[in-house]
Amino acid sequence: MARGSYSFNYGTFGTSPWGHTTGGPANYRPVPKYMQFKEVKQFSGSLEVTRDLDNGWQAGCMAGLDYGGLFYHNAGIILSLKRGF
Repeated sequence: MARGSYSFNYGTFGTSPWGHTTGGPANYRPVPKYMQFKEVKQFSGSLEVTRDLDNGWQAGCMAGLDYGGLFYHNAGIILSLKRGF
């Protein structure tokens, strides 16, 4: 199974007009100006491979990757061995 996403990001929910708190004046944040934040691109993806073995066992490997300006560049691998009963 392969999964991936590529996004263009412009600020956060908290910096949007909808991200304002419903609290009192002490929690007030001003409305951000249009195009206040620069565009930040991000790719995140994963690939998973599994194989059925004898006696109900299943072996698998999953690899993931984050690359772009939103998150730190990360990669990881998970190896698995499962048995169903």
